[in-house]
Amino acid sequence: MFKKNYFRLYANCQLVKGARRSIICDLQKGQFVYISEPLITILNTLQKHTIQYTLKKFPEYSNTIKNLIKYLIEIDYGHYVQNPKQFPDLNLTFEIPRKIHDCIIELSDITFKYHKKILKELTKLGAQFIEFRSYQAFDLKKLQTLLNFMPYTRFRGVDIIIPYSSNNNISVYKQFIDENLIINQFIIHSCSDTTLLNSTFERLIFTQEKIDSSKHCGKIFPENFMINIELFLESQHYNTCLNRKISIDAEGNIKNCPSMLHSYGNIKNTNLTEVIKKKSFQKYWHIKKDEITVCKDCEFRHICTDCRAYLENPEDLYSKPLKCGYNPYACQWEEWSTHPLKQKAIEFYDLREIIEKS
Repeated sequence: MFKKNYFRLYANCQLVKGARRSIICDLQKGQFVYISEPLITILNTLQKHTIQYTLKKFPEYSNTIKNLIKYLIEIDYGHYVQNPKQFPDLNLTFEIPRKIHDCIIELSDITFKYHKKILKELTKLGAQFIEFRSYQAFDLKKLQTLLNFMPYTRFRGVDIIIPYSSNNNISVYKQFIDENLIINQFIIHSCSDTTLLNSTFERLIFTQEKIDSSKHCGKIFPENFMINIELFLESQHYNTCLNRKISIDAEGNIKNCPSMLHSYGNIKNTNLTEVIKKKSFQKYWHIKKDEITVCKDCEFRHICTDCRAYLENPEDLYSKPLKCGYNPYACQWEEWSTHPLKQKAIEFYDLREIIEKS
């Protein structure tokens, strides 16, 4: 009846169980499919036992089991095997061979003044990615000064977020990107030119959203899901937003994230190396999705980033991200900003004006 005795998902196809449904994440193709009950129980049984055993255990689902196996093979999520021991499970360990992986710097006169000190320290710490963001107009020449220092660092990629300026036409932005291959994304916010909003350019993104402070950060929505082996493995052990991250806000304050209130000193008189040694700084690195209220029951938890800056319950470090509108118990997305149970936290973080502008 079957080609071989066993059916196994490929090691890169990982099942993530949620409260009402599950997903199988294909970490190689960067996609997922939904799996609902009773298919979750059946699939878990298939991963541990023979197909014949599973059919006997669930005789009422005989056709369902056959169709499930056929479907997963058709979409290239699994295969028949004779000896499952020859196909080991994915190793879920995760290690980062550097003290800091990425950094966010809010551009200002202060951070520009100390940019050499900042970039040199980040290089010693092994940082790989950096995001420069600005809420006010920032001269491209000054920005180029920062990028000119990149060859002396270990950075593999740079993201830039700055406001739109009518003084710079599309050709200026495109030339800037072409001359700086290290740029991953160049996001131009507060764009009033509607012709640019509907245009598609490589590595260049225009958005109408007015980003005037760090309070815009922390939104959770499907468009930001990332399905890859690096994030999936990191999510098993660490926080997917703050692990090995350090930030410097526009005032020079050193933080886990610019949106967070607590700082660990100022770049004017504090070294980044001193900050990352503090247990109070590192505690956010270890808050993983499997420990966060509601998130631990969400089928998307290992392909989703996290936010510890804005929480549904500001007094609970393990509370669900405030700016997430997904309900895993109903499998529905809702507008987070209008949810009645979130209004108290919205007032606490003083987000009302930001919401009204959006």
